[in-house]
Amino acid sequence: LLAPLSETPWHQELQAVWKLLQDNAGQLSKLAKNQVPIQVIGTTSKWSIGVKTEHLDILQEAIVKHRKIDVLYYSANSGEERKILLCPLALAWFDASLYLLGSIDNDMNEIRNFAVPRIRSIDWTQEEFKPPSAAAASQSEQ
Repeated sequence: LLAPLSETPWHQELQAVWKLLQDNAGQLSKLAKNQVPIQVIGTTSKWSIGVKTEHLDILQEAIVKHRKIDVLYYSANSGEERKILLCPLALAWFDASLYLLGSIDNDMNEIRNFAVPRIRSIDWTQEEFKPPSAAAASQSEQ
């Protein structure tokens, strides 16, 4: 998955985040099942710069209510903003930053992470989604 990014300066950091997410996939699926919207992975004394409080409120509610959201997201790779329809599953704190774990428009086979400080705006949709089951998450770990 990360092979195309092997020559980038942030490849090692992405590998560390990906490994942490893989190692905690079972725990994250339990969180989604039990509707606990925030998971802290690791510890830090700093709050992530650029996280808007109103975004956190919307993200937590969307996670708990299984509501799709339209997000205007700044991509560090392309340097551009793009609109994405997301199914938010959990928030994870890692290495002094907050990440949103979710899928793009119901593709639960590919859970991605999005840096919350790069979210420029969030709009509610009326659409609900079905989160992956704990059984499906544990099968993906194997």
